[in-house]
Amino acid sequence: MFDNFLDFSTSVEGTFTTFLEIVPSFQYDKELSYFQLIVPTKSTVCYNYFVTKFIDIKSHIFITGVTGTGKTIMSQNTLQLL
Repeated sequence: MFDNFLDFSTSVEGTFTTFLEIVPSFQYDKELSYFQLIVPTKSTVCYNYFVTKFIDIKSHIFITGVTGTGKTIMSQNTLQLL
């Protein structure tokens, strides 16, 4: 379920595209601390995609996970990208 999404940028009907196809390349920024670095992966791109879609439709979203999995950093990064 979380491997593909409907990409409407290519056609009106939309095409199934994998998140792997849109993972950006990693650009190291020496000014950032270790804990601020986010290496783009399929999972981080997928997370950003769905959170952004929920924000677009003004819907609530519940982000859960064990301590230390990056929920706060990912949320901050997603909001900065808006």
